[in-house]
Amino acid sequence: MQATGLPTWAVFDEKRSVLKLAIYCQPGAKQTQIQGLHDGRLKIRLMAAPVDGAANDALLDFLVKRCGLARQAITIKSGQQSRQKILEINSYNVAMLPSVIAALMP
Repeated sequence: MQATGLPTWAVFDEKRSVLKLAIYCQPGAKQTQIQGLHDGRLKIRLMAAPVDGAANDALLDFLVKRCGLARQAITIKSGQQSRQKILEINSYNVAMLPSVIAALMP
């Protein structure tokens, strides 16, 4: 279900209390940052190389710090070996939705 006011790359599933994020990752960048949009997904540039899961770990660490969430709350549901990923933030408090989305806006 798409909550009112959410960007196209974020979907909140009220029934499961899960926020889903459509992410496009660019590993091997000069710095880790949110770049903008790429094909309707939130584009995040990562300093980490795509070797042995380093880029996935860097992505999760970046989101945890940026959004102020617990590491175990964020999982990569699809795209572990792809630049296009679907992430889920579980056990989500609806009241935090605006602050998490604001932290991720390009």
